Amino acid sequence: MDIKCLKDDINTDSYFKLAYRCCKQLLDANSDLNNELPENKTVNDILITNKSISVILVHKSIKCPSIEVCLDLVIDDYPLSIGYYRLIIDNKDEFVDEYLVFN
Repeated sequence: MDIKCLKDDINTDSYFKLAYRCCKQLLDANSDLNNELPENKTVNDILITNKSISVILVHKSIKCPSIEVCLDLVIDDYPLSIGYYRLIIDNKDEFVDEYLVFN
């Protein structure tokens, strides 16, 4: 298994920026997501915050090794996260999968 991605410094800033751009495009392009949010809230009310970056070495259905970037989706006046966005890219920085989940 190629674990070179663990030996190099992971540029967290660039991965978070990439995930933020992808998440923002997904939210902006899909007005149907407004139905998933609390009453009187729209995707424009969602704040995107950095949560974590993980290296996936073994997974049943994801090409490994991969990097998973997770962002929290929050609304200012709600005490908890309303969901999350996960972007998964392989060790060559190519798109593998993404998940947008509302709690």
